[in-house]
Amino acid sequence: GIIIAGHKIDDLDYHSYYIKSLFEKIYNITPHLRIEKKVNTLNLEIWSKAIFKFHNQLGFPRGKKKNKINLPRKIFDNKKLLKSFLRGFIDTDGSIMFQKKHKNIHYYPKINIELNDYKLILNIKEMLSKLNFSYSFFSRFKKHWRNGKWHKSYCIDIYGVANLERWYKSIGSSNPKHASKYLLWKKFGQCPSRLTTPERLKLLEQEHL
Repeated sequence: GIIIAGHKIDDLDYHSYYIKSLFEKIYNITPHLRIEKKVNTLNLEIWSKAIFKFHNQLGFPRGKKKNKINLPRKIFDNKKLLKSFLRGFIDTDGSIMFQKKHKNIHYYPKINIELNDYKLILNIKEMLSKLNFSYSFFSRFKKHWRNGKWHKSYCIDIYGVANLERWYKSIGSSNPKHASKYLLWKKFGQCPSRLTTPERLKLLEQEHL
C-alpha cells in the first residue's frame, strides 16, 4: 500500500479532491480516505500491488525512507517536471508562513522545508538552485512531536516578497492550505497565524479583516 498523510482539517480538501482525483486519473483507482479520530491526521490510502511496485521502481523504497529515496534524474533535467515536483512537495511536506518581523502583523513571507532526511534535502537544494531561488540552509536539533526523542533536522527557508511572488507565478500551489494564506496576504497585506484553512477561506469573503 501507499499512504499519504495530512492534517485532518487543513489538508482535507486537498487530499479528498485534488490528490484523490490525480490517482483516479493516472491509475484509474479511487483511494480510501481515513481520518484518525485520536490525532489531527488523515490518511489517503491506495492498496495495489502494481502501483506499489511502480513507485518502488521509481526510487521510493518500502518501509523507512530516511536517506533511501532516489529521485528520478529526469526530474532534475526537465524544468516542467522539476516545478511540478516542487509544487507537490511543498503542498504536502512544506509550509508557507508570514512573520511579524518589523511590524505588529504577520506580513513577511517565508516558504519553509524541514526534513530529517539529509539526502532528500540536498536534492531539494539542487532543484531550487537550478531555478535560481535564493534561500538559507541550516540544521538544528528538535524533539519529535510523537515519541519525544531528539533528532537532527535540516531546514530550507525561502524569504521575502520577491521569492514568494516568483514562486506563485512559476510554480504555484494546488493545496488550499497554502493558497488561502497567499490570497489573504495579497488581499489584506497580512495573513494572521493559527487559522485553519476553512477559517482563512471564510475571511477571504470579507471586505476587511
